[in-house]
Amino acid sequence: MTALRGRRAAGAIVLGGILAAAVPAAAGLAATLTVTVRGVPDDKGHVRIGVCTPATFLSEHCEYHAFVPSRAGNVTAAIHDIPPGTYAVAAFQDVDDDTHLHRNFFGKPTEPLGFSRDPVLHLHPPKFANCAVRIGPGDGVLSLALRQY
Repeated sequence: MTALRGRRAAGAIVLGGILAAAVPAAAGLAATLTVTVRGVPDDKGHVRIGVCTPATFLSEHCEYHAFVPSRAGNVTAAIHDIPPGTYAVAAFQDVDDDTHLHRNFFGKPTEPLGFSRDPVLHLHPPKFANCAVRIGPGDGVLSLALRQY
């Protein structure tokens, strides 16, 4: 029984070594996503951009993010080291620079907000599937519009 346990442990170490060796190769596939945010109303605060998985979409904990000073019109940011996959991109103008999207009593955002694929929003936030974009191993570009909801 001890020998069997030892073989399993040795196999786990070998497998762990193989997986560890594969990680740098996968990291070489990571992309830089250049995001242009259109329709910034003024130069107050910063525009915050998050590239999110389904688990973090609509939260303040997106895996990849950037922020740039607000400027009326369009702003652009580059987000580096994003592994290939399906993500949703969200952006908002953090007018008061407190890092949080403000909402009114009913939960409606009070700061300009936008999502990849520019989904139509009514009385509820968009679903991940309506904002999902595929990011491949090469560098990519994406554009989205801020709106006041």
